Amino acid sequence: MPNKQIHITIGTAIALLMVLFSVSCKESANSEIVSNNTRLDSLFYAIFDIRYSNPERALEIIDSIQTTKDLTQNMADECRAEVYDAMGQTRLAAFYAQRSLKDGKLKDEDLPSYLAVYRLLAHIYINSLDWRKALDYATEAYTFASQSNHNLCMVYAPKYLSQIGSCQIMLGREKEGNENFGKAYNVMADLAKKKNDFNTYYNIFATIGNCIECNLMKNNTSEALLWLPRLEESYRKSLEAQNVKEEYSTYARQCLEANTALVYAKSGRKKEAEEHYKAFLRLNGSNESDFLGTQLNYLKTMGRWQELANLSEKLDTARQANGKEMSMDYLRLELAPMFEAELKSHHTERALHMAERIIGALDSVYTKTLNDDASQLAVIYETQEKESMIAAQQTELSHQRTIGMAIALALITLFFIVYTLYRRRVARRMAQMQAAQERIKSELRIARDIQMSMVPHEFPNRPGLDLYAAMTPAKEVGGDLYGYQLYDDRLYFCIGDVSGKGVPASLFMAQATRLFSTLAEQGMMPAEICTRINNALSGKDNEQGMFVTLFIGLVDLTTGHLDFCNAGHNPPVIGGGEEHGSFLHMESNAPIGLWPGLEFIGESIDSIRKRPLFIYTDGLNEAENPQHEQFGDDRLLSTIRDTRYESSQQVIEDLMTQVEAHRQGAEPNDDLTMMCLRLS
Repeated sequence: MPNKQIHITIGTAIALLMVLFSVSCKESANSEIVSNNTRLDSLFYAIFDIRYSNPERALEIIDSIQTTKDLTQNMADECRAEVYDAMGQTRLAAFYAQRSLKDGKLKDEDLPSYLAVYRLLAHIYINSLDWRKALDYATEAYTFASQSNHNLCMVYAPKYLSQIGSCQIMLGREKEGNENFGKAYNVMADLAKKKNDFNTYYNIFATIGNCIECNLMKNNTSEALLWLPRLEESYRKSLEAQNVKEEYSTYARQCLEANTALVYAKSGRKKEAEEHYKAFLRLNGSNESDFLGTQLNYLKTMGRWQELANLSEKLDTARQANGKEMSMDYLRLELAPMFEAELKSHHTERALHMAERIIGALDSVYTKTLNDDASQLAVIYETQEKESMIAAQQTELSHQRTIGMAIALALITLFFIVYTLYRRRVARRMAQMQAAQERIKSELRIARDIQMSMVPHEFPNRPGLDLYAAMTPAKEVGGDLYGYQLYDDRLYFCIGDVSGKGVPASLFMAQATRLFSTLAEQGMMPAEICTRINNALSGKDNEQGMFVTLFIGLVDLTTGHLDFCNAGHNPPVIGGGEEHGSFLHMESNAPIGLWPGLEFIGESIDSIRKRPLFIYTDGLNEAENPQHEQFGDDRLLSTIRDTRYESSQQVIEDLMTQVEAHRQGAEPNDDLTMMCLRLS
């Protein structure tokens, strides 16, 4: 019983470190490959930000993006696996993670998702104590990453090595495991020399912590002692790194003191252990539950049963006050140590009471565990049944096509016999189809004219104000919008981009345009206008999950003061300054239409006089040539800096010329809208 309890409580600490470690790996890797603030990037961040607080909404967003074809089936499954892992539903997390790798296409579709899903699978099976399966996934991933020169693979490779080391130590291959931890440490240390930021050192710190915990679980105390100097060194260097955050550094110090205390306690160096444990308690504050396994192990190792009983009772009282549900982990990791502590402290009655409580809760906890497993299996079986039905339908369709082709071949001979008789009839039908196509084209031209009439084509003729805008839909009708309203010395202006294209996007665009004009007329500030439009468009009527990125500005023509709100839109370029033009740094707001009840944040600039403000939709920076090379943010900024300002119209026309030259005759892949504003 004691040895089993040691493994369980230390396992909690390992799981905690690995969760923190894996999340930081995903976030730091994503930060290296994401350069453009596109709508899809914003939605990915939204999914990962809310996967713990609102996982159901995260799953809805994944489904919505997949229906627009922005996510492949494999990428969507990888995202679902991350969300289900955050929910603690490991069966579903493993199912979707494995399904994302099933056809072998994820590596080519999205390398970050491919690397992350292997990290997630190894992480899931480590937490489930299935060390062999975790080792298989981590080894396969490391083999791939170590053979690639891609920067992202170089970041992930030592993370896989750390997972391999954990598995090998727990499987009794301590020498190999510690060697792999050493390799992971050396690679991370080299990366830290090239990139001196806190996250890099913190990853090193977490890796060493994992190694120490695994060695302690296998009673390799001497090996754990050898890693303590590296743990302290990585903590010290992390404090000297760039962008260090106080809450992270405090947490890292807690890990350092807790691990050091436990290693010394296991080594029999009780005086030194107590010094570090007291230092840990001074830092710990209200976060005792984060290091529960370490604390319980320390007190148990030191034979301080009364303190162990008091700590367990305190944590149990707090858990009951918070209304947390009973679980098997709760019985094993908290109530069982409390029973043992009461028994060893000779509190026989309290120990018997705790034993009765554990026995009384076993049935309900066991039933709940079975129900949770059953519900996850039900989802898996339902998904697999749907896949089987689709496969059967595809087989039947293929069979029908074969029969159809045979019939068609037989009919070709008959067709030539009766061709003359049916020629006139076919010609008449062709004429009818052409007439119908012409009618559809005519209706689309009318719809385009109506849409274009909703945006202004004449601009204020006012001294000191130079405003011009242009919109080019990729199809007959599009989803971009722009507009302005001038009230005395107050100029409202906006530019936006609706998700999707065609008629649905144009209708959504019409709603947003109308709401902007109505709310601007009431004299509201840009942030309030965004909030009101979001509440109007994100209700029950928005069943298709459409959204619009929007930039709204309000400029005082007498002072040049600019108030603005950016709702998930591309950052505008503002002229002037030492660089003669740069992207505007703004508050991060969500796109409009996704979530009701959001309060949008507005910002301001004291004066934009003599500083041209250029706003655009992503049809500009994402314009592609036949080789699928985008125009890009760097080329956009360089072009604006090199363009000699004569008028807002001239700036837009020059950029339009540059975009057309870049496309090299390729069809536009998105609507293109630009606006330029300058106060003299």
